[in-house]
Amino acid sequence: MNPETICNRYVSLVGLRDVVILDVEGVPGAALRVHVELTPSAQGCPKCGVIAHVKDRRRVALVDLSMAGCPMRLVWLKRRFRCPEPSCPTGSWTEDEPLIASKRLMMTDRAGCWITEQVCRCARSVREVARELGCDWHTVNDGRREAPKRSVRLERLEWRWRREVLITSLSRSSGDRTGPLL
Repeated sequence: MNPETICNRYVSLVGLRDVVILDVEGVPGAALRVHVELTPSAQGCPKCGVIAHVKDRRRVALVDLSMAGCPMRLVWLKRRFRCPEPSCPTGSWTEDEPLIASKRLMMTDRAGCWITEQVCRCARSVREVARELGCDWHTVNDGRREAPKRSVRLERLEWRWRREVLITSLSRSSGDRTGPLL
């Protein structure tokens, strides 16, 4: 089979546009690791607009949604650019793609949206979701707090869930009496 066809199928499976899959590692008992990078394209300096040069690359391992019951990590090979213009104050910067992950968050955007739904709508514990994704409690909790900031839909979902819990709590606090809600 043509390697390009295989790569396109993996990209469809991972569900990210403009991504090239470099490698897939499957180690028994460990998270499946899918190595990706953004499709190469000319990058201009954000200050002066001169075409930038790739300075180096660094790997960022992100918690992603489980695949076939196996925890998964998306290992993003992020390019660092530098401006070749000597008079430009920019220096260097790292490529960014909010559809893959938010800055400084150690999980993919889709995993953040999924955990927000699981914890807020489905009332699953952060610990339970962390166990399913094969990561620690703090990673899931940080992702849950960040996801609503990126999505108004999820923010409304979280508010609705909190309001329903509050109403349930108020109705249960009345004991055996069936009175109006406060």
